[in-house]
Amino acid sequence: MNSRIVQVIYGLSLLILVPIGGYLFFSNRTLTQNTNSQFDRLNQVEDRLKQIETQGKPGTSGSTDSKPSTQSEASPTPAQINELRPKADITVLNARGTAGLASKFRTRLTDLGYKVTKVDNATLQKDSVIKVKPGFEPLAKVIQGQIKDLNNFPKIETDSGAESTVVIIIGQQ
Repeated sequence: MNSRIVQVIYGLSLLILVPIGGYLFFSNRTLTQNTNSQFDRLNQVEDRLKQIETQGKPGTSGSTDSKPSTQSEASPTPAQINELRPKADITVLNARGTAGLASKFRTRLTDLGYKVTKVDNATLQKDSVIKVKPGFEPLAKVIQGQIKDLNNFPKIETDSGAESTVVIIIGQQ
């Protein structure tokens, strides 16, 4: 009878321990795979940062003429944006002729935490553009991405004579 009890205890132990062992084995394997993919992602980020450092800082051409920015495709850092956002004042100009369009942009931008100081109509023009004073190119690039669903702004121009740090002109296209 004692051997029967031992067999039952042994059987129950296997029923409990085998699934637990399998769980631990596979969860450890998944954990290792996740850790490896995180290290791969970190390596990719480090490589991208090295590329950015070797390319130089975007938008620092030093020119005061109104011209398309020569910034690289590198995204601005959060630190750059946090530094520039409070210093920026934004003007939104409706050069399309659609009533209320500039106000729609103002609402979006203020909801995003920007200071819009002027909303007005402008002479009709074909192209939409973001004009920015020198040094504010990284902020303009972020704004460009944040309002792309409202309108496509294919270019950012550095303009030292702009009436605000950022001027958004909503054209026909």
